Amino acid sequence: LKVPESVTEDNIPRKSESVFYNPAQKFNRDISVVFLHSICKESISKLSICDLFAATGIRGLRYAKDVPNVDKIVFNDLNSQAINLINMNLSFSC
Repeated sequence: LKVPESVTEDNIPRKSESVFYNPAQKFNRDISVVFLHSICKESISKLSICDLFAATGIRGLRYAKDVPNVDKIVFNDLNSQAINLINMNLSFSC
């Protein structure tokens, strides 16, 4: 399974005052997508995911775009600027 960084990641702002997108974590995001994809291939049940400390929301957006059988994704962050950025990115990507 080849997991290219999706077009979703190219559209995410890298910084917004105190919220950031870390391009160095691309490999980590790829691995987590492959892992969840393999779990979902083995299961017929739907998956619920929580993206803790979501910042820009890129990990949860990748899950929504690239992982089958995802029923629900909860984005979480304490930073109100992060929540605004997540909502903006969701509106661009969904």
